[in-house]
Amino acid sequence: MINKPSLFGGDSREGGVSGAFDVYSGHDNHNRNSYLANKISQIVPAYRYVAGAVFKHFYWGNNPYLKDISVVVQRIHYQDAKKTPQWYNERSEIRIGDVLDNVAIHFILDTSASMSGSRINALKTAMKQAINRLETSMDLNSSRLDILITTYQGGSPQARLIRKVSKNDIPILLSFIDNLIIVGGENLETVLNASVSFFTTWVILT
Repeated sequence: MINKPSLFGGDSREGGVSGAFDVYSGHDNHNRNSYLANKISQIVPAYRYVAGAVFKHFYWGNNPYLKDISVVVQRIHYQDAKKTPQWYNERSEIRIGDVLDNVAIHFILDTSASMSGSRINALKTAMKQAINRLETSMDLNSSRLDILITTYQGGSPQARLIRKVSKNDIPILLSFIDNLIIVGGENLETVLNASVSFFTTWVILT
């Protein structure tokens, strides 16, 4: 459900968006959408294996030129469209609602030459969304959150470690992400060694 009728300026300008919609993840067990069935035909396909959304009597604003509709999605439980399972599927999904009091997260970011241009910008956007979501989903006054961010690149990685993250640390993490740069080469071994040290120390501290 979206309720942003004034997103584009309200009634005096271009309106906004509001209404209900159904999301389909592309699984093989989708049922036929009842809204489409009533509007189009009772034999409308279930569109299995197709990820998409059905907007039901949705308000798209006052502008006769429909704005672009786009979504950001992420594949979690499968590596590819062939449904190759993740190598450690039980730990692949980060469910914020299940977060415990003590949490340690190591973000390993690819800043090698292959990430130039729009790729590094998309990476920064996704990372900042993750940090902001952690801030709003956890009580940082009563819960412990340790964060390590390191880059996968040639030479020494760009790194930022903060133990016991507080609200005052969030801008520091966001600034670090904004200032990431592309560095040629790869050095995964250094990053993995840092990860082992990070989690080993976290276990001792908690």
